[in-house]
Amino acid sequence: MLLESLKSKYEDKLYWEVIEAIRALPDGTLYSPEYTRLLLKSYEQVKAVHEAELLLANHPLDDWQTQNIAAHFYFKTKNETSLTNILRKLSNNDSAPTLVKLAQNENLAVLQSNWLSALHFNEATLEYYTDKNIPKRAVLNGIEYGIRLLNTSKLIKRIKLAEDEPNVEISLDEVLHIATITGEQSFFHIAAALIVLNGSQSLSTAAVSILNAALANIPRPQLIQLKNEYPETIELSFIKPNIKRRMGIALTAQQFKALPPRNKVMRLIEKSDWTSAHQVLIEENIEPDEKRVLLNMLKELEGGQSSEPKISNETVSVYESEYRTNNVIICFSGINGSYFGLTDAALDQLLSQFTCHRIYIKDTERKLHLNGFGNTSSFEEAGEYINTVLSKELNIAKPCINVLTTSAGGLAGFQYAQIWKAQAVVAFSPPISVFSEFENRGKAVIRRLTQGFPKERLDFANFIKSKPVLFNAAHILYSANHLVDHKHATEFEKTSVNVKLHPIDSTEHNVLRYLLDNNLAKATVADLLELE
Repeated sequence: MLLESLKSKYEDKLYWEVIEAIRALPDGTLYSPEYTRLLLKSYEQVKAVHEAELLLANHPLDDWQTQNIAAHFYFKTKNETSLTNILRKLSNNDSAPTLVKLAQNENLAVLQSNWLSALHFNEATLEYYTDKNIPKRAVLNGIEYGIRLLNTSKLIKRIKLAEDEPNVEISLDEVLHIATITGEQSFFHIAAALIVLNGSQSLSTAAVSILNAALANIPRPQLIQLKNEYPETIELSFIKPNIKRRMGIALTAQQFKALPPRNKVMRLIEKSDWTSAHQVLIEENIEPDEKRVLLNMLKELEGGQSSEPKISNETVSVYESEYRTNNVIICFSGINGSYFGLTDAALDQLLSQFTCHRIYIKDTERKLHLNGFGNTSSFEEAGEYINTVLSKELNIAKPCINVLTTSAGGLAGFQYAQIWKAQAVVAFSPPISVFSEFENRGKAVIRRLTQGFPKERLDFANFIKSKPVLFNAAHILYSANHLVDHKHATEFEKTSVNVKLHPIDSTEHNVLRYLLDNNLAKATVADLLELE
């Protein structure tokens, strides 16, 4: 009767009453497996880890039920050694059901981050269930392992299993949530799975938003692979036009017609199609203020005539000046691979108006250019790679290098300016460090970077403090009314670099767009870099 009463209290979540009642029992009663299991489960519920460990250390664990509860406790507390020991007992216990042994082996593989073994035990577990009672948790676990293994086929198989099983309702939002907690690399594979399965299940607004954000962060080679492997991508309406463009899918006339006026103008600017750009402004029904802004931007860029790049790969594009010159502008993109939303071709319409060679470096891997670019794999190799491009491809013996950076590209841009002994740096809204206490953007990126790069590379003030400054000057343009950008800018002033701050009367992080929209970009760049 007492045991049944205590079980009832446990079901009513009166865990401390259960604990006190069992503790008051004579020692011989406490050694009963039923009471041991109930006490251990109660300890786990109230997170009394130390008491649970003492209980397990001082009581026999002979029956499989207690062994199973103990294994679950060790898994929850991430005690790999104890889980391994209790699993050895459980595996040798002939009374223990196969499903229990498989589940605990799967848990141990998860603790060890051995996702292939975890998937193996998960598959074996699912084989033991009939079609009517597959547990949702087991299917979700399999989906997670497929994502962590970056195994698209396994992932698709698991999602299809969930779709085909009437008693397991798993939304694509849930699958996307798993993808977001397992890391950025998984996004390519989750996108592929969702694209393949889109016809059988509609996507919610939230899922569409997450998926487009995921696709926007996938490096272009993987996007093209996605398009080639899953041609259905071309037909999906929820994928944004800019992502399709990165996939190498040209906009149809109907898709182009549906673009907002600014986007239409930008597409035409990239092709140097100035006549059509002006035609858009004439024919489109555009608010007067927006039309004024677009006209200003056209004036800024219309003088440019971007040519085909001399070198073009996923991360580096090199444009050679039609004039003989040793002036070079090296541009570092933000963390999304663009220059405040501008492509290489669009920004080159501005910079090609100056007598200089232009090199554009894109952060397609979202690692702030710190792991190299082009065909390099380190900061040092990347610096030498550009030196080789200048000497062998552009035939410049003594280059006069200016560095231009946008957003997060400024962190690396200042460091490369040091090794290239640049003439000047012009940085639009640069960060000085990823560790700044006021920096609240890109936390996932920061966590990833701090595991892969020396701290000196992630903090310019620390990078430069013990070195002589080898570039002549730095100009930082930032929004005076953007709190985080303002603080980063003022921190640069505290370093030994010859920094001049240029606050812009704007609230936006994208100050380059502000200058373009107000017909100020060309004059500003020319003045700061002393170019003609």
